[in-house]
Amino acid sequence: VVFEITSVGYYGELKKFHKPWFTTLQMFLGMAPAILVHFCQVFIQTHRRLSEQRRALLEKPGSVTQANSLPFWKAALYVAFPACLDMTGTTVSYVGLLYNSASVFTMMRGSIIVFSALLSIVFLHRKMNRQNWLGIVLCVVAVTLVGYANLMSHDEKSKTNSPALVVFGMVMIVLSQIIQSLQLVTEEKFMKNINIPPFLVVGMEGIWGTLIMIFITLPIIYYIPGNDSGSLENTLDSVVLYENSPEMQHLMGIYVASIFLTNVSGVLVTKYLSSVHRTMISAMQTAVVWVAGLFTYYCMDPAMSFAEPWTFWSSIQLVGFMLLVLGQL
Repeated sequence: VVFEITSVGYYGELKKFHKPWFTTLQMFLGMAPAILVHFCQVFIQTHRRLSEQRRALLEKPGSVTQANSLPFWKAALYVAFPACLDMTGTTVSYVGLLYNSASVFTMMRGSIIVFSALLSIVFLHRKMNRQNWLGIVLCVVAVTLVGYANLMSHDEKSKTNSPALVVFGMVMIVLSQIIQSLQLVTEEKFMKNINIPPFLVVGMEGIWGTLIMIFITLPIIYYIPGNDSGSLENTLDSVVLYENSPEMQHLMGIYVASIFLTNVSGVLVTKYLSSVHRTMISAMQTAVVWVAGLFTYYCMDPAMSFAEPWTFWSSIQLVGFMLLVLGQL
């Protein structure tokens, strides 16, 4: 939705907000507040542990042993790597979205299930039984079916970009899913093997990502020549577009809040289940996009780019959604 908003830019021209890197910065700003949740959790746990230690000392002096935990600074350094993966994968996926419809975007993102499962086998030495493989295959087939039906129902919109750009966009989306599946597996390894708290992972990824974007990435892409007001992505133009559009400000606020909730819940799933479970849940995004398209068409504005009427392909999407639920069971 944000990419479709038009606003007045730095040089006074009316243009769409095609700013994947600036949008990635907003994502990290939504993740950073999770560090406050971590500190609150640490405070509560420390207070509870001290109370238990006092009772233990009163009952049996000398019986209390200190638990070894990873220092905060060391845990923060560990999280820098998945933060870089998150930044790269998210931005690459946004670049792919610029040249493809939302249906293609969500369909291609379903490939993360396969990559996450394969990387879990390689790096986490996880064994998949036949039921696991069957569920993964069903999810892949379901996501592909839903995405393909959505693509066919929007086939005429694929002509807005040249075939080369459309193919480039799809390659970028698949590449982003490989990167993000590596991020998920890395997070799972850190949280389970090194025992880094999940809220610390989310918060520090947000802080690292914000610092890297502001002080390294955005300045670099500003000075790289490109088609965005002379830059690969003009950060000054991004800020002016944002300031001149109240609608964009409201949507960005909602986006930042949703990123916070989504990442906190997602990392908890990775902590207590697995990265494969997290990617399967994320795959349901395809169905959400489909429902949002139907709602937009019939209840809001049929002229919007992602609005979708109920057609023959919608029935195919429904079958795919049912297969997706079956695969997750």
